[in-house]
Amino acid sequence: MEQNKKEVEKTFQNSELTLQNRQNLKVSGVEKVYESNPQRLQLRVAGSVMIVIGADLNVTRLDTATGVIEVAGRVDSIKYSSTTDKSGLFKRLFK
Repeated sequence: MEQNKKEVEKTFQNSELTLQNRQNLKVSGVEKVYESNPQRLQLRVAGSVMIVIGADLNVTRLDTATGVIEVAGRVDSIKYSSTTDKSGLFKRLFK
């Protein structure tokens, strides 16, 4: 007999961001990773969307149980939004 398994997403009330020398980023409260590439990282963090722009971005650690992500690379900007930014996907699809 097969049981129905529902994916349970973690939610966090708080988050913490640490950035050292614009190169080592650590974020807690990460609920979901939407996008990860060397120039852009898009996450849901404690209910908000965080977008990190930079160069040579590389996820060095992702702990889904505790909601912690660590990223190495040059961080140029960090932006928070209340919704996901899907325009980047559509721009690339319809170039």
